[in-house]
Amino acid sequence: MSEKTVLTFDKTALTAPVDRAAARAEAQAALAAEGGGVTARSFASRTWFVGVGTAVGMALIAAAAVLVLIMIVRLATGHGVPLPFAVLAWAVLALPYAYRRIVRIAPQLRDADDRWYRLRRFAPANGLTHALREADPQRRAAVFEAAEGPQLDDPVTASRPRPLEVANLSFHIGGGRARMDIAIAYARFTVRTALPALGIQSVTARGGAAWRPQAPQAVIAVDEEFDKRFRVSCAPEDAATVRALLGADMRSALVDVCGDADVQVVGDEVWFFARQDLRLQDPVVWEWVEDLSALLDRTLDPRPEASVRSDQDTARALRRRKVLRGAGAGRPFVLGCLVPLLLAAIVVVIGAMAG
Repeated sequence: MSEKTVLTFDKTALTAPVDRAAARAEAQAALAAEGGGVTARSFASRTWFVGVGTAVGMALIAAAAVLVLIMIVRLATGHGVPLPFAVLAWAVLALPYAYRRIVRIAPQLRDADDRWYRLRRFAPANGLTHALREADPQRRAAVFEAAEGPQLDDPVTASRPRPLEVANLSFHIGGGRARMDIAIAYARFTVRTALPALGIQSVTARGGAAWRPQAPQAVIAVDEEFDKRFRVSCAPEDAATVRALLGADMRSALVDVCGDADVQVVGDEVWFFARQDLRLQDPVVWEWVEDLSALLDRTLDPRPEASVRSDQDTARALRRRKVLRGAGAGRPFVLGCLVPLLLAAIVVVIGAMAG
């Protein structure tokens, strides 16, 4: 990390070539030392099990969907569907997804090796510390109160210029059929003075926020335009203080840097949450962390010695938005699900006509 007055990371390690053999060896050593009982073999086995299991599950769902299509066509036309056409419809629906899911397993394993290889070099180069994972983390943010089986992956911490932690958090809520697995990323900064407890949740970001306001917090109105982008919550007695904190400069900075993220303030900690996990070896993630630190420098926690970074870097803003928004739905969903379903339906109809 630079000794400059603005937080800036040396990202060379995140873009330099990866020595695959060294990455594999270091990943095995890291899992043996910090994996909490997870070995390189068990990690790979679990990755394959999840990938193949998901593909098999999709194949079963596809079979059920084809049966439904056959029943609908039979009711509509009075004709059955020959078995070869039924099998072809199932293959059209199931195999593309199964193929994509399975061929991604090996890249997933390489991605984990690359991530640890890069972060293990990026962290010391910037005065940071990196750990493989942390089981059952105890933190003050609201999301940790409801999280079941929480685990931090690749927590990266720093103490200067202000205490910082960046990590991916995975957990679940509910159980049985109601269980929901959630993965998000966060950047947590510790500021020099305690602030009123508040939440700022994006209205326009994809997905839902990882936590809900808890009593006595309630949603308050701040500014007509800002309220179209964010939902602000705090205790009723803190409403006037929160509105004062969220002045024009702060609102503008939040729109620029956190339009696709959520914010929570707990005492002297300011948390910024992405709505999905992030590839922490991606330099854009650390650009975002730099921008968040600059946001605090000029708003909630001004440092007299800090120089303020300009937000007028359009390319940087576009990169940040792409990473925070993630792949999402849209065209991949249409191509990956609706198109095979339509093709399967066509095969079933043709089969009924041929039969």
